[in-house]
Amino acid sequence: MHDVAEIRSSLIVAGLSTLSVETEGKLGTVIRVTPQQRDAVITHLRDSDLAYTQLLDLFGADIEAREAIEADEEKGIEAADATAGYIEVTYFLRSMSTDSDIRVKMQLPYEADYHSMIELFASAYLTERELCEMFGLVLLDHPNPKRLVTNPHFTTPLLKKVPIRERGQLWDRG
Repeated sequence: MHDVAEIRSSLIVAGLSTLSVETEGKLGTVIRVTPQQRDAVITHLRDSDLAYTQLLDLFGADIEAREAIEADEEKGIEAADATAGYIEVTYFLRSMSTDSDIRVKMQLPYEADYHSMIELFASAYLTERELCEMFGLVLLDHPNPKRLVTNPHFTTPLLKKVPIRERGQLWDRG
């Protein structure tokens, strides 16, 4: 299993800066990156001696402005007045050779462009489509960016600003 210091030094030697490399409770090791850093950091994690060669999952979460401020304050970061939240995308990677897991997290503004990472991990094929559909992100560089789950009239169902549907809005299943 890789410790935080080992991962941090491996990234520094490779010339990759990240927002942070930390242990976060039960999540284990979490690396925070910007969208511009994502591909370089994940490629290094995959191709280096760290050998995080499997993308087990990728998923998103809608972090409202209030939640973002509270999370920063808990970490001792002075929180600025936020007017909007963000979508937090999490990549869950595993190293089979060391039997260890790592998460790479990235923040995207609402309705942002999401560049596919299918060139790095083919297993991202369906989960990226679902992520973008459910959170209203624009999927770019994907071989098949069509909707996966919902119809074109139903958008961003996992954003917290979307109201809960009433019985009359649901399809009649007979």
